[in-house]
Amino acid sequence: MNALAQELPAPAPVAVPVLDWAKAYDRLAQMETQFTSAQVEMMELTRARTVLDIGCGSGRLAIPMARTAKSVTALDNSSDLLDRCGAQAREAGIANVAGHQADWDALIPGKDLPKHDVVVASRYNGELDLMKLDAAANLLVYVQLFSGPSTKALLNALLEGIVAPEPEAEVEQSGVAAIFNEHTRYGIGP
Repeated sequence: MNALAQELPAPAPVAVPVLDWAKAYDRLAQMETQFTSAQVEMMELTRARTVLDIGCGSGRLAIPMARTAKSVTALDNSSDLLDRCGAQAREAGIANVAGHQADWDALIPGKDLPKHDVVVASRYNGELDLMKLDAAANLLVYVQLFSGPSTKALLNALLEGIVAPEPEAEVEQSGVAAIFNEHTRYGIGP
């Protein structure tokens, strides 16, 4: 080490703010209320049907689906997002949303989690396992895939250097392409 470097004081530690993903998802959901409404309207939900929302986040779909469905199981790995989903359901006067904290990839449908009439996998990496989604559904599966950078990847890029980066998913994603299909149309299921 040179003499000048030895004379300089050590730099002060820098506090790196951590992004509150639950609040970030809430803000994003507010920006796409029309899209969410259209997405829910396309689904065949009734008061007699139970719904499983995989990767529910802060409840962007779970809460509006609960207005039409018998019940919604909001599945997410994040307790913060499930807390936010539950709080927003209560604020909206919705009583038929039940949070379930678990990793979808580790669950066995019908064993670790009861089957539901309708399964929704929206903007979640687990949506690519169609056989597992089908095994979780009694009637219908709705899938929405990313077709470009995920919202989280975009936020990470925008906030680079401002907040600590989150690890990126292994699958590169960009944009959003909504794909809603009845599973049976492709020969999967009953």
